[in-house]
Amino acid sequence: MRQLVPTFLSILDTGSVTLETSASATAYEGSPPPFHLTLSPSEPLPSNPLKFNNNGLKGQILLQTRDHTNKGCPHYSDAFSGDKYKTCQAELRFSAKLAREPQGQLIISAELDAATVKWSKLTRGLSYVVLQLIGRMIGPDFTYSTGDPLRGVRPHVSFPLFKFVDFVDITSEPVSISRAINETDEEIKERLINTSLFESRLKANTTISFQTRIHYVDFSAWCASDLPYIHRMKLSRWWGNAPLRFSIWEKGEDGGRKDVCSLQLNNPAYTKLRSER
Repeated sequence: MRQLVPTFLSILDTGSVTLETSASATAYEGSPPPFHLTLSPSEPLPSNPLKFNNNGLKGQILLQTRDHTNKGCPHYSDAFSGDKYKTCQAELRFSAKLAREPQGQLIISAELDAATVKWSKLTRGLSYVVLQLIGRMIGPDFTYSTGDPLRGVRPHVSFPLFKFVDFVDITSEPVSISRAINETDEEIKERLINTSLFESRLKANTTISFQTRIHYVDFSAWCASDLPYIHRMKLSRWWGNAPLRFSIWEKGEDGGRKDVCSLQLNNPAYTKLRSER
C-alpha cells in the first residue's frame, strides 16, 4: 500500500482544494480531548511519550520525525536507520494496558479538523479510483469520506488497526514504548490474514503495543517528500491548513464509535490563524 502514496499525492496535485469549517468538526461527541502538537521546522518534537488514561486504556503515545526528534533518543535509530527506511519521515508508537476488553473492532483514522473538503472534478475522480483500490486491498472495513456535516463525519480515511500498523505486540505486562517490536514477516502475514484472531487476544489487563512508519509525508515541513518526478509538494494543496488528527477508536457492532485517544498535528499556519481570531 505504501507504493500507492506517491501516486495518490501526485494525483492530488492536479487540482485545488476548498475547506469548509464548522464547530461540529472539532470533535466527536463524547470523545476525549486530543493531544496537540504544533509542528514547526524550527522547533524540536518532545522526546518523552505523551501519557493518557481514556475510555479503558492507560498508556503512552509518541510521535517522532526524521528531522525533529533528538537523534540521541534510544528509539530514533529503529525508525530511520538504513536504506530500507530512507523514505520514512515519521513514526508513531503506542502502548497501552487495557482496563477492559474492547467492545468492538479497534480502528485507526487520519482525520481533518474540517467539516468538508472539496476537490476539483478531476482530482475527485482520480482520487476515488485510488481510494477504491486501497479499499480492495484492505477490505470492507476501510472507509473514507470528504466530510458530511449533517452526519457529523469529518474528512477521513480509516483502517482496522491490526491491518494498518507495521508491528504489533500483545503482552500480559506493560512494556517500554522505547522498545522495538520484533514481529517477523510470517507473524505479520498471519496477522493480516487472521485479524479477528489477534483481536480476540485483547482481554482486560493485557497490553497492546504498536509501531507504524509514515513514508513520503514530512509533517514538520508540512509537505509530501521524496515523490517520484515531483519530489516535494505542500500538503496544503490537498487539505489546506486544516490540522490532521490520528484517532484510535472502538467500532461497535451497531457501527457506533467510542474514541479512545487521538493525536492532532497542527502546522504553524493553522496555529497563527487561530491566535489571530
